[in-house]
Amino acid sequence: MTSNLSLVEFPDPSLISTIWKHPLIHDSQKLNIKKYCDKCIEGNVKVEYYMKYDYGRLQLKEPNSFSSVAQSKSVRATLFANTEYDIDIVGCHQNILLSLCKGFVECQNLEFYCNNRNEIINSIIIDDNCIDIYNKTNNDNKTKKDYVKALFTIIMYGGNVATWQQEFNLLTENFKLTPFVNDFIEEINMLADVVINLPQYKPIKIQVFKKEKAKQIQQIDYQNANKKDKRKKDIVFDVDKFHLKSCKVLSIILQDIERQIILDAFAFLQILHNVTITSYNYDGFQVLKSTFNTDLISILNKEIAKKWKFIEFIIKPFSPQLDMTLIPESIPVIDVNEFNLIDSYEYKKSYIEKFVIHCQTPSMYIILNVDGDVINKTTSAKLLDSYKHFKYTDEEGKEKSFINKWDGDSNKRSLSKYEYNPPPVKTPSYNFNAWNGWAMDHIDYKKADTSRIYNHIRFMAGLSNTEDVYEYLLNWFAWCVQFPALKTMVCLIFYGKQRSGKSCIAENLLSIIMGKRKIMVTGSVDKIFGKHSDVGNKHLVVLNEANGKETKNIHEVIKDAISRETVITEPKGIDAFESTDYINYIMTTNNISAVDVPSDDSRFMPIAVNNCLIGNIDYFKELRADMDNNDVMGSFYDDLMKRDLTGWNACTYRPMTDLKKDMVELSISPYQEFINWLYIELSTEFNDNNNIISYSGAELYYMFKRFWSEVGRFNQPSTQTKFGIELKRLDGVECKRSSSGVKYKITRIITD
Repeated sequence: MTSNLSLVEFPDPSLISTIWKHPLIHDSQKLNIKKYCDKCIEGNVKVEYYMKYDYGRLQLKEPNSFSSVAQSKSVRATLFANTEYDIDIVGCHQNILLSLCKGFVECQNLEFYCNNRNEIINSIIIDDNCIDIYNKTNNDNKTKKDYVKALFTIIMYGGNVATWQQEFNLLTENFKLTPFVNDFIEEINMLADVVINLPQYKPIKIQVFKKEKAKQIQQIDYQNANKKDKRKKDIVFDVDKFHLKSCKVLSIILQDIERQIILDAFAFLQILHNVTITSYNYDGFQVLKSTFNTDLISILNKEIAKKWKFIEFIIKPFSPQLDMTLIPESIPVIDVNEFNLIDSYEYKKSYIEKFVIHCQTPSMYIILNVDGDVINKTTSAKLLDSYKHFKYTDEEGKEKSFINKWDGDSNKRSLSKYEYNPPPVKTPSYNFNAWNGWAMDHIDYKKADTSRIYNHIRFMAGLSNTEDVYEYLLNWFAWCVQFPALKTMVCLIFYGKQRSGKSCIAENLLSIIMGKRKIMVTGSVDKIFGKHSDVGNKHLVVLNEANGKETKNIHEVIKDAISRETVITEPKGIDAFESTDYINYIMTTNNISAVDVPSDDSRFMPIAVNNCLIGNIDYFKELRADMDNNDVMGSFYDDLMKRDLTGWNACTYRPMTDLKKDMVELSISPYQEFINWLYIELSTEFNDNNNIISYSGAELYYMFKRFWSEVGRFNQPSTQTKFGIELKRLDGVECKRSSSGVKYKITRIITD
């Protein structure tokens, strides 16, 4: 006896992620079909069968995962009809019984049914409206043939017409049977009495007797435990009154023989003909079309007929497939309609945990979209308020708050720490890694023309050292996408008039590639560098139209941000936490003094864009269409990823531009500018004293205020204390303290 069986099923991989959502699948089956679909890895599902009892059919080891044998006809057809054959035994149990009885005992009604099944089906009348109502109520597609076959199967298993009526909610006036049905019932009962008393089936009879006896004792125990009037005596099982229906035993005998026939067919097809059998369906099985020649059916039937004369296998057409267009299109975030598809807490928990993760440090809930991108971080209180309308039905059928139970569920999806680690940084499995690749990694695209993108980058490279700047920009963008964990340490500054196209490069070039959630575009300095700035998980921050008034005052803060390794993130309502800083910066401006660029600067790459495109509306329409096109930007992304950056360094390889020279000149500190003014104002004194002069602090501060006024500065000059501190930091300035006060020795530095 085969006690275990292992097969591999091959459901259509394009359908397994959605088929369980189909509106025509009954609610009671959705969860079990989903469990099956979730097990489909690399296009196949391993299904295990076992013998629950010594005799009868093989059973699923995981009955709550609806594999082929447990699926409705329409689901099975949808998943397998295109690639598999469905092979069944015609009138299986009736023909097995005929094989047992023919020539041994009179069985003319059974033989007539086996030989004239279609005629019998046609002779029975059933109200079509009743069938339609049943199918609508149960999301099924049964036909009159299914109803009649079910009637004769029920009779074979010891049931009667009333059992059949109850199964399909039929009233007496909804159908009309022929006299043959009663004749068949009488004959089957007689045949059952004969067959179950054959010596070879005595072990099965004993097994069924024990099983049914145990079942009745269990029912009596339940009745005694739940009786309303506790004063009444308990019911006692009386073995003498216990009656085992012959057809109960017969059904197990027929199922046991059915299993033997199917397994004989498996061995014949697998061993001798190398057929891939994918599923065991009780009185039939499925095979991969690619491994099965249809001529094998007649060869198989000849083989099986050697032992079972009346058994015939056929290739049975699959039922009509489900219309997959009826499945509602999923949305990329939590969908209450999909949440409510299945009412169990188990399903709803598995669904919500695709989108919501509890984080222990910092304490918060992380909200994801369907691609796994973080779209929000929130507190427990806000989560409970947001999803308080989410319900589930408990085992007693009562509606309960889902989110309250899940929030307190010790087994909910919870990870130790929130991290954001682009490759090659590794994240422990017990922590949450918010990095989920670039947006373009989740988009399908095909090769397209990228020439308009490259042409615009060339325009933005300006008119000074254009080719070197153009190559630098391509390398800078390529570095950003190739090495998300390594900052360039250089901020691009695009200087030009409004509507020149500089914002297209800054805001839109990498938007589709990186994804909008990985980019921040703003004109507010505070949103980037303020206390409650939320720049976590960003890879590109664009400060548009930097005006100089704000950026000049935080020059050192900006320089630090360009090169810093960590950043403190303080989302509102959530504890501040430190994370690695992966941000690259771009500024656009029409103010040449937006930031200070000293001569020894290593953090800025100033570029004066070509202003020739101003007002060219058609050009920018076409450019924007390309930047919004997945194929174009996907192709550009491929180019960036293939670009060779071996040995390239964004700081070291910055090309010189005329704009940078001008910004260096404009970035001289007012104290250095004062010293340069002294070189001219006191040139004679410098000449007479070998380029060295000495003055007290008070004298120099007096001259500094005169300089401040003469060069046209309107704000107040710094205090004398600050003036002194800044002055002694300059090259060529020495500060000496004595009892008479502070003296400064200034040496004129001669440059070429």
